[in-house]
Amino acid sequence: MSSVLQSRISHLQLVRAAWSPDSVKSAVRVALDQDDDSVIVDLLGILCLKHSLWSLEVCNLVLPKLGYLLSAKYDSYVLVACKAVKLILRNFASVIMGNLAAPPTSGIDINREERYAKCKTCHSLLQEVRRTAIERQSQVVGKIGSAVRELKVAFAVFDS
Repeated sequence: MSSVLQSRISHLQLVRAAWSPDSVKSAVRVALDQDDDSVIVDLLGILCLKHSLWSLEVCNLVLPKLGYLLSAKYDSYVLVACKAVKLILRNFASVIMGNLAAPPTSGIDINREERYAKCKTCHSLLQEVRRTAIERQSQVVGKIGSAVRELKVAFAVFDS
């Protein structure tokens, strides 16, 4: 048990060292590279507390792992994943849908093209997470079941 905690501490220290005041992307990348779910859940818990740390790039980085965490055997992992996905939907769904509704026109607008590509990727990843949540809904009850059902409701923003 102490070796597991030591490993977790060292991984968290690496994430902390990569964290810069300007961007959290490098810390997220380091956490994902560690391939330690507990470290990723710890980082997501912090990110969920401070909404200003999120960007479309951060969403694209964490969404594949969020889909995986929704199927985790630990309730705390599933709850953090649900919270993070709801935060992404609340803060970025309108941006994603707005950019997908108005794709870049002819001409050169690199920022718009990059934003469109990020939104398209994010939308695709969110749809995968949605499928995972729907599959998971029938398997869980109680607090986890409630969180997954709330997530399903939050995804309704893509249906309109």
